[in-house]
Formats: sequence, C-alpha cells, structure tokens
Amino acid sequence: MPYKKIEGEKLPISVKRQIVALCGDYKRRESEILRDRRRREVLLQYKAINELIKASADEVCPYESEDVKRALIISLGEIRGYNSSPLCMMMSAAAYYRRKELLTRKIAERLNLL
Repeated sequence: MPYKKIEGEKLPISVKRQIVALCGDYKRRESEILRDRRRREVLLQYKAINELIKASADEVCPYESEDVKRALIISLGEIRGYNSSPLCMMMSAAAYYRRKELLTRKIAERLNLL
C-alpha cells in the first residue's frame, strides 16, 4: 500500500512528549491489566488508553501483525531510532519513520491534542 507524504504542520513538541510518555507506559499498563491488582476505575482507565493507542496503530498499519504494531508502539515510547528497533528487519527506514509519525498524529487526534 503506497503511503502519501504527511501533510500539514509539524506537531508541537509538547504534544509529541505527551504521546511518547503514553506509549512508553504502554507495557506497564498492559501488565497491570493482566495482573488485575489495581482498583477497577484505574484498570478501566488503563484499558481505555491502551485501546485508544491500539486502535490508532490498527489504523496506521492495517495489514501488519499485532507483534509489528506492538513493536511500533513500544519503539515510539522508548524513542528508538530505526537501527535499534526490532522492526529494522521488517520494513525500510522510510516506512518506519513515516508510520511512527502517522501513529503519533493519530494518537494526538484521538486524544484531541490537536
């Protein structure tokens, strides 16, 4: 599937930092949901945030496996570059950075940060 060039203004650095923080905490929230050790309200909030991020990844990479989507979310949260990402064997550098930028934009749109 050919990707279009990302149109529009660059995202503000404050928005990018918030999204990086949310994606960086993705694995912890995922494990807390599985352990079920928090209060119900907290777990529901964790599920809502993770579902929002996962739905954004589904929209950006509709034909990729769940492992690829999860690796993209985690590499966005850990501020990894292409060479240190596990995805470097699966996609080109241009596709990696384009999808990372698209995922950041989709999450920002869903959180109404734009």
